[in-house]
Amino acid sequence: MLTFRSLKHGTSTGDASFYRWRKAYNERGEKGLVNAPSIPKWHANRTPPEREEKVLHLRRKYHLGPMRIVWYLERYHDIKMSDATVSRILRRHGMNRLPRGTRMRKVHIKHYQKQVPGHHMQMDVKFLTFIGKKGEKIRRFQYTAIDDATRVRALKVYEKHTQHWAAKAQLPSSGKWLKRALWAEQKRDRSKMSPLVKI
Repeated sequence: MLTFRSLKHGTSTGDASFYRWRKAYNERGEKGLVNAPSIPKWHANRTPPEREEKVLHLRRKYHLGPMRIVWYLERYHDIKMSDATVSRILRRHGMNRLPRGTRMRKVHIKHYQKQVPGHHMQMDVKFLTFIGKKGEKIRRFQYTAIDDATRVRALKVYEKHTQHWAAKAQLPSSGKWLKRALWAEQKRDRSKMSPLVKI
């Protein structure tokens, strides 16, 4: 039996510490005297065990990544969880890495490509900043139009960033850009070459 006199002899242990240790010793034996972290055993905001089990089940059986697990739980179980939370759960249980030999799932991307030059164009705007002669900042806007069929690119720089200037960059009044697209299409597929259409 742990007594106050036997522990107090030759030490500077306080009364509160002695009674706390004696209670732990009487409840759990020598294991109760082992130093333990002062943090709580269960955090109030920690994910419930049943949700953690669903995450681990999807990881073990289907080898899904954090983003796919988030999508699956929200769609089929109505459970909203961030991908960072899923990553922490997998790391806590030592499942943050897939087993060796696991094949990567392919991301299904549907590429679109138009067959007629000038039918579909991609437009991008880049903001440029120059320094003038007097040290002032000058803003310009570079419009890039790419024809989806021929991949011909046209660049123009304007002083304003509006729909009017975007349409002007995409459809030049001279028609030279579309002629160039048609010429590139004929050059790429010489077996189906046709006379160049005059615009």
